[in-house]
Amino acid sequence: MELKKLQGCPSCDGEVVVTEYYCPNCDITVRGKFEAGPFAALTREQVGVVGAFLASGGNIKQMEARLGMSYPTVKARLREINIALGLEEHETGADDKTDILKDLESGEIDVETALKKLEEER
Repeated sequence: MELKKLQGCPSCDGEVVVTEYYCPNCDITVRGKFEAGPFAALTREQVGVVGAFLASGGNIKQMEARLGMSYPTVKARLREINIALGLEEHETGADDKTDILKDLESGEIDVETALKKLEEER
């Protein structure tokens, strides 16, 4: 069973603090306040891109094949991950919008996703 990670409070979208871990194998519960670490900020898709990056040794061509994405899309995903991890500042520009439109044209994203990303760029 794959569990879904909460990106924020389902009610107010505030930060979620992990306070309990449970092991169903040995029925042990550990309570406290736990830091999830920087990668907890990543979406499931972004974690998949990080996995492909590691599996391909950082080779973008191999990542293209693994992920079924174009070179600009892979680069855009890596940039999104850098921004999510605080390694790079987000600067809205024409290049971001062009990448989104290229992804839409190639069928890598649908219209709804493109509109959402364009709205986030504002």
